[in-house]
Amino acid sequence: ELVGIKGPRDCIIKLLTYEADSGPSRQQLKVVSIVGCGGLGKTTLANQVYKEINGQFDCKAFVSMSQKPDMRKILMDLLSQILGNGSPMCFDEQRLIVKLREFLKDK
Repeated sequence: ELVGIKGPRDCIIKLLTYEADSGPSRQQLKVVSIVGCGGLGKTTLANQVYKEINGQFDCKAFVSMSQKPDMRKILMDLLSQILGNGSPMCFDEQRLIVKLREFLKDK
């Protein structure tokens, strides 16, 4: 286990999986941002959270962002993970967004 990660990991897991009033929540969209200077372990922390709770969800993906993100690559990575298909897609950004929306609309 990584030193010093348990507290922040558990805090983020709680933010993502519990409603303030009613306990466990799976119906509401939630976003938690992890921000800070480079090299602090943000990606490692996010990856630990993902590994801990990804079994609770039918649809899941993990992408890491850089300071200058390549949106087409990020969208292709997302689609590849949620569709369970490793083949590259030859679509532009707009088409990738449409495909992602189509897949997620009933989730």
